[in-house]
Amino acid sequence: MELSIVWKLSVHSLEAVSYIKDNFQIDDPVIRAKFYDLLDQFEEIFDEVATVAKIDPVRIPTGEHPPIQEKCRIRNPATYQIASEYA
Repeated sequence: MELSIVWKLSVHSLEAVSYIKDNFQIDDPVIRAKFYDLLDQFEEIFDEVATVAKIDPVRIPTGEHPPIQEKCRIRNPATYQIASEYA
């Protein structure tokens, strides 16, 4: 069963975490405990609806130098399709 199936289901964060725990078994008990702890800690990101992350923005100290702007890069068509679904 693919992990992408989780995102296609109509579930909310807690249900998605439960779904992952029930359907994707990890044999090693230490790794399983760490993984489940991470799922529980970050369960709000496991939702079918894309939202704005509730974190502080990243700030890169540039001192007196102005930021350097990167040139736009051509995006892979498959990646563009996935990203455009959330726009």
